[in-house]
Amino acid sequence: MKNRYDRHIKLKPWGTAAQEQLGSSHAVVVGAGGLGAAVLPYLASAGVNKITIVDYDRVSLSNLQRQVLYAEEDIGRLKAEVAAEKLDALNSEIQLKAIPQAIDVHSAEHLVKEADVVLDCTDNFRTRYVINDACVRQDIPFVFGALHTFSGQMAVCNYKGSATYRCLFKEAPTNAVIPNCAEIGVFSPLVALIGSLMASEALKVLAGLASVQAAKLITYDLLTHQQHALSFTPNTAEIERIKTLERIEPIALNDCEWNRQTLFVSDLKELKDPLFVDVREAGEHPQIDNTEVVALSEGLPNDRPLVLFCATGKRARLCAQKIERENVYYLKEEIEDFIHYLNQMKHD
Repeated sequence: MKNRYDRHIKLKPWGTAAQEQLGSSHAVVVGAGGLGAAVLPYLASAGVNKITIVDYDRVSLSNLQRQVLYAEEDIGRLKAEVAAEKLDALNSEIQLKAIPQAIDVHSAEHLVKEADVVLDCTDNFRTRYVINDACVRQDIPFVFGALHTFSGQMAVCNYKGSATYRCLFKEAPTNAVIPNCAEIGVFSPLVALIGSLMASEALKVLAGLASVQAAKLITYDLLTHQQHALSFTPNTAEIERIKTLERIEPIALNDCEWNRQTLFVSDLKELKDPLFVDVREAGEHPQIDNTEVVALSEGLPNDRPLVLFCATGKRARLCAQKIERENVYYLKEEIEDFIHYLNQMKHD
């Protein structure tokens, strides 16, 4: 152990005791994209005993601009599995577990169970609230990071009774206010910076250092190199509400696109025999083999739930609102997530 981790052991606030504690710890990293690709190598190289990687997505060409854990030869492969392979080559002494699935209200508590820290690297509001609530209910420290063009933020929540993510942001902002990086872009070095901040705090949590910056929202702007820290306090009523829920509940995003017809990929399992309806123009239709997908122009049965989809969910929402039926829904997630779900269903 001494040779591999010598430079950490020599640190006065670290030493052998902290390294040994790290060597018996378990981190769950949700999301192996930009932030995950930055976080994971530091956790593995530092000697975190067990790392669980949760991500359903596959490597694509556009990922390589910022997700430096992957290479061109990895395109099309599951990120969780590729990440585990790369980290095993980096440190064969630790345990790595790849879970190539999405985390949602049904799976969150099981996936984070027995973790010593959970890192949200998804940069997705709906997922972040689910992870926060799972961690609050199981009293697990939670580190999150978020990105927006050239600026980012991170915080440690739920650490030894400190404030949670819901204490900082009780409700999610609208998608219109904060779009995702696929719509507006993200500066690749920002991913490395915020990921490094997340990894440093997670390692301090796992090693038992006293300098954990709990309940402080750290923001950084790479255009101006301005950094700020905003402390936030526990909302005890909100924490108790989460702990006493019968089960975790999905958030209703506070925007005009959220209504009774809204579905996410994780909700599809609740429907009985749904028919998927592509509302896009004929030339836009994806190739989805051996799966029952029809076009909006075709005759639609009345006795089955209809799930309308398009590239981003916006056109599907408008079409769903125009069809006066109780069992018509629209998929709010992007087409790549939906196709991945269908492919999983074919193999199950």
